[in-house]
Amino acid sequence: MKSKSIVIIFLLLACKVHAQDSPEQLANNIFDALKANNLNVIPDYRLKYEELNAFYIQNGIDTSDSKIIHYKSKYKNISANVYKNLDSIQNGFVTKMTFNRKTDTSLQERTNKKMNWEKYTINKIQVFKQEKLLNDPKSLNSTTVLISFGPKRKRFSLLFDTFKGVDNKWKLGNYVHCIKYE
Repeated sequence: MKSKSIVIIFLLLACKVHAQDSPEQLANNIFDALKANNLNVIPDYRLKYEELNAFYIQNGIDTSDSKIIHYKSKYKNISANVYKNLDSIQNGFVTKMTFNRKTDTSLQERTNKKMNWEKYTINKIQVFKQEKLLNDPKSLNSTTVLISFGPKRKRFSLLFDTFKGVDNKWKLGNYVHCIKYE
């Protein structure tokens, strides 16, 4: 009996829990997934299709509204695009921002240079909360997260939106973008 208890305790300690009790914790989890090339955990950080009705009800949104019905019909494709976007970021598809100090302008271009995630560390996580839009009662409170990361001389930012799901865990929204600054 004692050996079974030890095995159970060991298994519990060995399991990595994917809790996201704060936007910062979600940011760390997503960054760790990118760094470990383990994007198969990302669905754990998204609202499941089956949770959509409960989520809308919890936020006081009419589930029979035509816009909500339309969004639900496209949700699986939207989620697939979020995963595809994260996979692209994992593989180096980022927006490169080059600033011209003389003209005070910036140039944006997409780049596909393999990123060495093992060398990257988080420098800073910033959280920006947005309240419901006053003129749109169907809007939700949302939070934008900005992760600044990179090695010493390169600077990157990973930007995504997030919100609290029906399980009170922070969830990855539909917007994910990575920027490289030069």
